[in-house]
Amino acid sequence: MKAKARLWSAVLVLAMAVGASAQTPRLVGYSGVVRDAMGVPRTGVVTLTFNLYAEEDGSVPLVQETQSVTLDAEGRYTVFLGATFPEGLPLEVFATGAARWLGVQPDGDVESPRVALVSVPYALKAADAETVGGKPASAFVLADPAESTTRTSGTTATITPQASSGTAGYLGMFTNSTDLGNSVVFQSGTRIGVGTTAPGAPFHTIASETPGSFFDVYSNFLGALPVVYRAARGTPAAPTAVQTDDILGGLAVRGYATSGFTPGKGQVMFRAAEPWTDTANGTYLQFTTTPIGSSVFAERIRITPGGNIGIGTSVPAQKLSVAGTIESTSGGFKFPDGTTQASAGVAGGSTLTTGIIFDVSSGNAVNVSTDALTPGVYAETFNTGEASAIVGVGNALLATGVEGRSSHGFGVAGYTGTGAGVYGEADDVVNGWAGLFTGDLGISNDLYVTGHAIIGGNAQIQGMLSKGGGTFRIDHPLDPENKYLSHSFVESPDMKNIYDGIATLDGSGEALVTLPEWFQALNRDYRYQLTSIGAYMPLYVADELSNNSFRIAGGLPGKKVSWQVTGIRQDAFANANRVQVEEDKPASEQGKYLHPEAFNQPAEKAVPRKGGASNGRRK
Repeated sequence: MKAKARLWSAVLVLAMAVGASAQTPRLVGYSGVVRDAMGVPRTGVVTLTFNLYAEEDGSVPLVQETQSVTLDAEGRYTVFLGATFPEGLPLEVFATGAARWLGVQPDGDVESPRVALVSVPYALKAADAETVGGKPASAFVLADPAESTTRTSGTTATITPQASSGTAGYLGMFTNSTDLGNSVVFQSGTRIGVGTTAPGAPFHTIASETPGSFFDVYSNFLGALPVVYRAARGTPAAPTAVQTDDILGGLAVRGYATSGFTPGKGQVMFRAAEPWTDTANGTYLQFTTTPIGSSVFAERIRITPGGNIGIGTSVPAQKLSVAGTIESTSGGFKFPDGTTQASAGVAGGSTLTTGIIFDVSSGNAVNVSTDALTPGVYAETFNTGEASAIVGVGNALLATGVEGRSSHGFGVAGYTGTGAGVYGEADDVVNGWAGLFTGDLGISNDLYVTGHAIIGGNAQIQGMLSKGGGTFRIDHPLDPENKYLSHSFVESPDMKNIYDGIATLDGSGEALVTLPEWFQALNRDYRYQLTSIGAYMPLYVADELSNNSFRIAGGLPGKKVSWQVTGIRQDAFANANRVQVEEDKPASEQGKYLHPEAFNQPAEKAVPRKGGASNGRRK
């Protein structure tokens, strides 16, 4: 649907010839403006249909006429109604003296609201305007001017004007029904003053009451503003286009200081953002204020042609760019996902890359503390790939990417559905640490480390420990400054405990070996080993374990025996978590290796870690 046209009516004038014998012309001059539904003036050639009605609403037209008109740059036009008829408008339209209404309909659009015709068109009825009551003027005799004002036959009447007074420069006004006096409007040269005889501008008003003025507008059309500014370069007779940064309009405030009114100290200015043409009219908006103790104003806010708002900056790159600190005294900040951040934490979001980036050359990029039972920093990622909710990068020596401290809770806590709750990576495998913990480290589920894991304190694992191999490694007892000494773990397909000791035989060549009171509660399936010391002895176990002890016999009195007993754990955890010595690899891991390099296989053959990535480094 085309935009509904809006037309503003101008004064109707009658095109009449002057002369006693001239025929009265039957044309009515009409001026108007054509605007679209947005209030923007239309231009170019348009076809207008003019309808004369006997009623303000309803009814059919008494006369209908269509003319082509050319609109100027502001949508204005002037026509003569009746110009398309050979004899002009019909006289009978105005013969009765009744009201007539005009409606104008642009091509392809609806008719505008009708406007009442003023009295001038009714002069078309005055075909006998040169007669009075049908008689010529010579039939009437005027009274002698010297006579009284009473009209009598054969005498003329005179009117004596009432006295009036006024002052030069003032526009006159009727002080009563007959007298003229001064109004509040004063003209000095080309300047008009209201309430002042010394206007300082083309229009200057002084008001001693508030508000100083009202602008009432009874229209909801776009463009129906109380005040409209028009700016141009050049002269009124020859205007030229505005250029970049030209002021288009606005508001400036001035105040009276100790010795007079100041220049503008606060402005709201609309300015051109580009050289204007008929199709390019970019604008931006400036707000300025003057600091306390200063007389120099400065720009505080700018709204760009694209709608970006800058506070403290004239080149905002985002919908809101602030050069300074943002404070929320209540309510917090609401984000696109609908969540509101009302505490002193940090929240950010992104569907593609990074939610929040902090970049500092010294100090802490983010420093967050909380006394509540909620995280100081909370980050969450929904990406199905290798996205990270929080990434900390420390580029300097001893710099920390992410550091968490807590006096009671968790310094750093990570949660995940399928990926890594906390992920760390070090480029320097000698001096870098993917994760560094100076206190106790608690892991309630899985810990995955692709490099070295060094624990400077004690390690307590509440679940199962699975490894490719294991040793102890210490400073070499004989050369601790230059060497390490390592031993391998003792491995077994069972959860086997080993106990040993030295027993001295009594006078009968026997010895009772007593083990801890929990021994038999912990172990089952005992195995014994006896070795004589100092002489050959046919040693044997005379009594097997009972009441946490067993008896050795067959030896020589006073001799020593080295004994060893093993048992398989039978505690509740062991019974629920027996080692499965052999098992088939799941389908997703078949053809892959825990240690592909040991089989001369490429790293791509590594068994994937949890989350889907291989055991290699993450980039």
